[in-house]
Amino acid sequence: MYDERSNDVGFEYSGKHWGQSDYPDFKETFKKSIEDLDRHTSMDLVYLNGNILPTGDLTVAKVRIKKIRWHFGFSRMIMEVDLLYDVEGVTVSITGKNKVQVVATKEGNLFKSLKHGHYLFLSNLCER
Repeated sequence: MYDERSNDVGFEYSGKHWGQSDYPDFKETFKKSIEDLDRHTSMDLVYLNGNILPTGDLTVAKVRIKKIRWHFGFSRMIMEVDLLYDVEGVTVSITGKNKVQVVATKEGNLFKSLKHGHYLFLSNLCER
């Protein structure tokens, strides 16, 4: 479940960069990252809208984007997204990352960083 407070987060930049891509719709990008990870795993991941109460035997995680950092270097860019997962009263902090060599957009990197963060969270959850 997407935490609406994530909409208040901005991008923090370090290093020299040129050009500006459009600001992504965080909620829609978040939803796409869950759906894409579901397609590429054997898990039954479901995006829940905050207005819908879950039914059945579901483990529900409320996810908040805390911070987005985009580091620009000479030959690559790295986006780091700090995420807070709240599951049954337990909060887990994860940083999703994505590295790009040439051209990047905010939406594309946010999507891949979120997907990486979700993967790390699920790996962490399965180890418990």
